[in-house]
Amino acid sequence: MAAGGLDYSVRKKLDTQYLRDMVQLADRVRQAERLKAEKARSSKFHKKEKVAYVETNNSDDEYDINYEDVED
Repeated sequence: MAAGGLDYSVRKKLDTQYLRDMVQLADRVRQAERLKAEKARSSKFHKKEKVAYVETNNSDDEYDINYEDVED
């Protein structure tokens, strides 16, 4: 049967089903592939985007004004 050339996951789902003709096989394959893609999109375990945090100090020496250096 033509099901031999399919992915293992699709073959496994179709193995227990009786299929009358190639049209029904094609419909079931499309349905299985749609479900597989939907499952991948809605998976709880997505790779979360990594965010880098920068530590800041309360005062930055570059912008501190030393009033002793200011002339009147």
